[in-house]
Amino acid sequence: MAADELLVCPICRSFDQAARTVRVAPLERRPDDGAWACTNAPACGFVFPEVEGIPVILKPGTAFKASLRFLPEARPLALARLLALLGPEDPLAARARGVGSYTVAHLGDWSPDPEIALAARPNAYSTLAATLAERGAVSGRTIVLGAGPGRLAYELQPFCEEVLALDVALDMLLPGRRAMAGAAPAAIVCATDSLEWRAVPVAAPDPARADRIRFVCGDALDPPVRALVFDTVVAANVVDSIFDPSLLIGQVDAILRPGGRAVIVSPYVWKAETTPPGSWLRGGAQQALALLETYGRATTPYESAEWLPEMEWALRVDANHAVRYRLQGFVARKSA
Repeated sequence: MAADELLVCPICRSFDQAARTVRVAPLERRPDDGAWACTNAPACGFVFPEVEGIPVILKPGTAFKASLRFLPEARPLALARLLALLGPEDPLAARARGVGSYTVAHLGDWSPDPEIALAARPNAYSTLAATLAERGAVSGRTIVLGAGPGRLAYELQPFCEEVLALDVALDMLLPGRRAMAGAAPAAIVCATDSLEWRAVPVAAPDPARADRIRFVCGDALDPPVRALVFDTVVAANVVDSIFDPSLLIGQVDAILRPGGRAVIVSPYVWKAETTPPGSWLRGGAQQALALLETYGRATTPYESAEWLPEMEWALRVDANHAVRYRLQGFVARKSA
């Protein structure tokens, strides 16, 4: 099944209570402009844009606008100069600082800049991919939810038939796709406490992998993909970074086929401005696994689970400041 057969319209998805099935409308890519059109016309027929080869499949509204708000990122050098004129409290500067931190954590060790490269080592995503590969925990058609710049998708690609990297933030996906395609400068980072903004060249060691990774801008809480089609569903460092972690775990179960594996990894560090305290999984990975098993019992149960060794993940804030997290994770296999 090709990527365009995987993608569905998030506006038209509905649950048929009588048949106990989910109705979806596939998307078709228009050859003239590369946009993605809902096939449920004239009832819907919504057209989703594609930016630098990345389909933006989000419902119209706040999330859609938020993902497109920072498209000046498409011109890294110009944005670096703009940010230099803004104060540290400016929303654009604050967002770019966050994107820069995540981009460095994902891709920084690919940079020829020794300061940036050193700040990103060891790379948690490379370590996680190697750990999963050693355990035979990833294969076939794989999706990475909350993929950010896509480093984990890149590292998993050699072990999979196809990989889809999904993230709601287009400004996260763009640097990753550029870096993997060899387009530099690929990232904007806040290099020092004095807000010295600069464009940093970042290039993947194997750009050919970019052709085998599908970047999609979509919401992990409402993923624009068919149900029960993925052999591996990975959610790394996203459970504690979204509004509704329980819903995310339900979506992991919904798109994982029988016999497939779910991989959930997170530091479980909660922030009230991101996740309402009533939705926090205070039991960490144990509670996340229990939730996944609860969802599974309603359809196809999980037959086994394996705990992953703890890993370290660092987020560089600036040249003198980094935050380090300890990641907890597990792999759960759904019954065939």
